[in-house]
Amino acid sequence: MDGEDYRILWLSLICALTCLVGIAVGLHLLVKNAIATITARASHKQLLLDAENLRLGRPLRAIGGDPGGANRKLIAAALNRV
Repeated sequence: MDGEDYRILWLSLICALTCLVGIAVGLHLLVKNAIATITARASHKQLLLDAENLRLGRPLRAIGGDPGGANRKLIAAALNRV
């Protein structure tokens, strides 16, 4: 192979790596958006339930569970959404 063939090889490798980086960034943004959407929906639902319980004079529902379990549930829900 001469110099021209190596130039085409390097150009092909650079293009392939650029595409992989673009796909990785796109997937990162997609998963980040999915997690934000699921968290917002869960928070909204919790606030509506708390407002209803306040209006009816019932005790508020405690946010139970360990934080690690909640994070695992959010990530699993986000990955199932994607």
